[in-house]
Amino acid sequence: MARHFIYLRINEKGQLICTPGRILVKLKDQIVWKWKGLKDFPFGIVIKSPFTPLPKHFYITSLKRGTEKKIEVAVLKCAPSGHYPYMVAAYVDNKILAEDPEIIVRPPDKPPVK
Repeated sequence: MARHFIYLRINEKGQLICTPGRILVKLKDQIVWKWKGLKDFPFGIVIKSPFTPLPKHFYITSLKRGTEKKIEVAVLKCAPSGHYPYMVAAYVDNKILAEDPEIIVRPPDKPPVK
């Protein structure tokens, strides 16, 4: 089981950036979305496919100022392998900014042949 960190920030052009934009995970891995920057803004994620490798299709952070903005969730132990596009949206200075990254779930490791 591994932990994957995705950092959110606003670039100099005012765009929402997710780094990395694509992650490769295995079953039961942890994914952590975390705001990185001097100011933190509330954000949420939505899995855009009818199936999700996560327990739910959407997650949001607290809207309270001064509260750490992060989402931490585990990939399901029964998640189907495949590509899962998702949307990250952040509420920044009375605007909603969005980015479209991707989660890739690897097929389970096969047991050794005896």
